[in-house]
Amino acid sequence: MTTNRMEEFLTELKSLYVKLEGTYEGNQPQVLQKVEEARQLLAGDGNLGKWEKELLEMAERSGNAKFLCLAVQNIIKATEVSHLSQDEYDREFNCRK
Repeated sequence: MTTNRMEEFLTELKSLYVKLEGTYEGNQPQVLQKVEEARQLLAGDGNLGKWEKELLEMAERSGNAKFLCLAVQNIIKATEVSHLSQDEYDREFNCRK
């Protein structure tokens, strides 16, 4: 994903989060759509990393359970970790276990 598209996507997610703080009503489909969009954007032509996959699976489960703000937070985190250096990514992912 290009840097501009990443920034645009993060801005969309943050706006959605603010919207959700006002009401969840009718927003579940949009949140679940953002999970799928994140999967496509972060995978690009390859596969998702372990960490991104885990976070997006949590986002999908949260969205399906109607914990929409939590779902958006997990999408944002998946997007942010995808930009860590390989050393940071490996160290931080392994420290979580």
